[in-house]
Amino acid sequence: MDELIYFYPEGHQEHHSPGHPERPERIEAVRDALDEKGWWSSFLKLEPCEVPMDVLSGIHPLSYLHLLEEASRVGAWLDGDTYTTQRSYQVALFSAGGAIAVADSVWRGEALRGFALTRLPVTMPDRPEGVDFAC
Repeated sequence: MDELIYFYPEGHQEHHSPGHPERPERIEAVRDALDEKGWWSSFLKLEPCEVPMDVLSGIHPLSYLHLLEEASRVGAWLDGDTYTTQRSYQVALFSAGGAIAVADSVWRGEALRGFALTRLPVTMPDRPEGVDFAC
């Protein structure tokens, strides 16, 4: 059993908007801190699993998922805080798949603990659509 596993969203840097506070440097700061402690290369990094649409739609309404996919095709803003790029939808799918891969591995007893470094829109209880600021 692994002591710790993690997911790092390769390509997350492609989801960015200059000057926006939700930016790639947030994840890279965590990565740098883990690397300085010698932990980054010491533990197993997982690849994301493919997430079926019925799982995603259990978290976000299908209408929001379709909106996110369409907005990402052109890099549109969803509201005054939430931007997309042409890679945002794919990066979001990778992030969801990474979080599920970590949870599944811990659940099956393959690892004692794990974490997923993700940074794309999250759902807040009073807002079913994504918001670009993590709680």
